[in-house]
Amino acid sequence: MPRRDQLKPLDTPTLIRMAEVPYIVWGDDESGFVNDLFYVLSKEMVLVTVTMPPGARFRLTDHFRAYFDTHECLYVLSGEYTCQDPETGEVKTARAGEMLFMPERRWHYGYNFGTEELRLLECIAPPTNQAALAHIPRPKTLAGVDSAATKNWPRGGNSISNLRVCRRSSALVAIVGDAHVLRAEVLASTERVSFAVVTLPPNARSGDITFPFDVCYHGDKGRYYVQTPSTGDYFMGEAGDVVFIPSNTQHRLYNHSALPVQVLFGGAGDFGRVAVV
Repeated sequence: MPRRDQLKPLDTPTLIRMAEVPYIVWGDDESGFVNDLFYVLSKEMVLVTVTMPPGARFRLTDHFRAYFDTHECLYVLSGEYTCQDPETGEVKTARAGEMLFMPERRWHYGYNFGTEELRLLECIAPPTNQAALAHIPRPKTLAGVDSAATKNWPRGGNSISNLRVCRRSSALVAIVGDAHVLRAEVLASTERVSFAVVTLPPNARSGDITFPFDVCYHGDKGRYYVQTPSTGDYFMGEAGDVVFIPSNTQHRLYNHSALPVQVLFGGAGDFGRVAVV
């Protein structure tokens, strides 16, 4: 089983089949263990699927520190994910089809209180640098509830909101393209990271899309195709497969079926910087 430091960073258009993704275990006896399916490591971003069985949890130790100077989008593929900030007591639960957004420099503990396996697609940008954060002390106490909120819940407006549960019902919806269009339901977009649910109509293709940062497409519902004209690559992805596209690489998405196709998009920057011709 490879370690993260043995993974080769991607820098060319690449299809990553779910069946070929290496498992990397994170944690120890004190922190708890989680499985990471490590899809993508590039200079700009990381894309992994975290799996946790019912009743599993992770916390932290001096060696395994859930504290990153990144923006994180955690999309629940199946099951439910409960995330706790041990310093503030803020706790949020995201369920299948929802996403948890986490800003930089927050300690976080994770739990699966559900009855099925949790599968969590995690988009991180930029890649984490644990060595640079080794001097940050661990939390001295464990807070399990937002005490500011309990003084007047639900009427009060003093609850902490570092952790955000993002739902498609409140997404920022974008139509990408003109002659050839797709719909993007943007769940998060910052200067560091973006995440969206992309829908292609039946028997359709997108325009020629370019992002000035690395992006990934993760198959969710239906078979999808990605073409990069400059390199001659043409990839076919099933549910669970990922296509990695380096920054400034023009590409097209295709749906050759009679039903809508849905893919999950993760990128290392502001979604609004997309260019389409």
